[in-house]
Amino acid sequence: MTTVITVYDVPDGAPAPTALAEGHTLHRAVGMPAAYPWIDLGEAATAEDAALLVASAAGRPGALAGRYEAFHVNDQAAPAYDPDRHDESVIFVNCMRFAPERHDAAFAAWERVNHYMVRKPGYRWHRLHRRLDDDAPFGLVNVVEWESPDAWRAAHDDGFRALAGGDLPFTAQPTLCRAVSADEGVAR
Repeated sequence: MTTVITVYDVPDGAPAPTALAEGHTLHRAVGMPAAYPWIDLGEAATAEDAALLVASAAGRPGALAGRYEAFHVNDQAAPAYDPDRHDESVIFVNCMRFAPERHDAAFAAWERVNHYMVRKPGYRWHRLHRRLDDDAPFGLVNVVEWESPDAWRAAHDDGFRALAGGDLPFTAQPTLCRAVSADEGVAR
């Protein structure tokens, strides 16, 4: 399967886009950080189908789409941040821009931070995607589920800042978001 990731670089208040294809999930930013107000995540059965979806996204206002493959996956959840809160999960999408020749350095920097973050209370899972085409808008896209916005915020502590600060080999464009229903455009 090939993952198609589309972010929408549109002004606040712009109409909600529709999901790019059946089976895709549209996510809406829910506060800071929010590099993009809307993000569409979904799979295509073949690389050719994915290329067609990327081409169709090009006609949408503010859409930046690319073909990606998940190559680093972790489904081992850390302990709960607040065991009494079960319905507040959020998705953190970090789009990382860098030139194709910087992939190894970008992955190494991401890996150092990831090693720390997967142990933080409230972390649930992640899928790190790498671009399949050099012209994809991002070199890496990390999609992470957190128990709640509070768990996500608490994880971004001094230890995180020490690892992520300084001269990273990529530009991070993070968005904290939730899936929206197809008919309402409202976060669920």
